[in-house]
Amino acid sequence: MKVAGVLTAGLLLAAALPVQASEPLDMFDSEAAALRHCAHNPVVWLDVPSHTFWLKGQRGYGASKNGGYTCEKDAVKSGNREKSR
Repeated sequence: MKVAGVLTAGLLLAAALPVQASEPLDMFDSEAAALRHCAHNPVVWLDVPSHTFWLKGQRGYGASKNGGYTCEKDAVKSGNREKSR
C-alpha cells in the first residue's frame, strides 16, 4: 500500500512540473522578428521565470522584464501555459 501512495504522489508531482523541451526555445527581442520566424503560428509574449505566456491583446503581452516573443506552439511544447484571461 505504501508503494502505491508514493507512486501516486510522484505522478502528481511530475504532472505539476514543466516539461523540458528537447530543443531550445527560440526567443526574440522584437515582435517583428518573431512574426517572421513563426510564419502562420501566433506570436506570444513568454515570461520565462513564471512559464506563462500572453497572446497579443492580453494585458501582459510585451510587459514583463524577463520575457520575450516566441511562437505559441513552441511555448506550449516547452511546458509553458497561457495566462488565464
